[in-house]
Amino acid sequence: MKKYAWIPTECAPKDYPMRVYSGYLYYGKEGNTYVPGDKTINYGWGALGSIEISGDKLKEAPDTLDLTWISFTENKNYTGKFPLNVKLIDSLFSAGYPAGDIPAGHEDFCYFQVGMAPGGVVVLWLSGPGKQVEIGRYQGKETNEVDWKSEIPGYKGTMKEYGQDIIAGLPKEVQQQIAQHKIPFGKWDHWRRRFSWKPVITGEVNILRLTMFTFNKEMDFLVGKRLNPVDYIQRGAIEKLYIFWVDHQKREMRSQVDFDETETDQIFSALQPGENSDLLLHVTNDGEVTVNLKTAAGVIPFKKAKVNTYLR
Repeated sequence: MKKYAWIPTECAPKDYPMRVYSGYLYYGKEGNTYVPGDKTINYGWGALGSIEISGDKLKEAPDTLDLTWISFTENKNYTGKFPLNVKLIDSLFSAGYPAGDIPAGHEDFCYFQVGMAPGGVVVLWLSGPGKQVEIGRYQGKETNEVDWKSEIPGYKGTMKEYGQDIIAGLPKEVQQQIAQHKIPFGKWDHWRRRFSWKPVITGEVNILRLTMFTFNKEMDFLVGKRLNPVDYIQRGAIEKLYIFWVDHQKREMRSQVDFDETETDQIFSALQPGENSDLLLHVTNDGEVTVNLKTAAGVIPFKKAKVNTYLR
């Protein structure tokens, strides 16, 4: 099997912090590299975490994740030894992805993201410049076979007290969720749903590039001939996008569209299984962007989407 330059990193939802007790990715016959774990993890779901170089510079695609961690908002430890879809991971590493706006016209995945969410949920992504794809979802089991005293020798209190100190810094609404046992378990699986859609972008201006972020924390970009794709693709519901364009005065501009979570959920959830839809984007020279979803039922506006346009 071929070898690639990749680095493991970690993440967790911003308001639901975690800490890795022990984490290793195994590859090849005897290779392994560790998942960073000596700190509180709350960078954001799907976000790039710690960058620590370990193991061989070039490594085969990983085949196993062995992970034990604590979820502070639950005061629970989870563990799991998860076999990975090594053929899928290897194919993604090998193929990379097109990047028509750089001389090589090609980019490589370089980060192996390990995400932990409440309820023992583990999601893995591969990411590189402008691109992130999910490669699997796994379920950990509760465990008490941990010795946090040895991992945090300088702390004199209990691990529950350690977690309470962290929880004290969380937003009040999250603290209330914890007190009332109303952590939104299932939220992260809910947003993993995929829908068949494609962007259709038009405008009075010269569109250069479209970067899309979806609620399942995948990321993709379209540039050049790929700006108006013909094929529908199974994607997560849209969360945010950037449109890079040139106005009539030859100024390079960037429009950012942030979608409302509740509204987006309602619009995409109304789609029928297997239904195709078009995300219609129109940009005017004064920086206005209109966003609608064209479905079998009609054209639905995203009324709560927030648009901001800047000089690039």
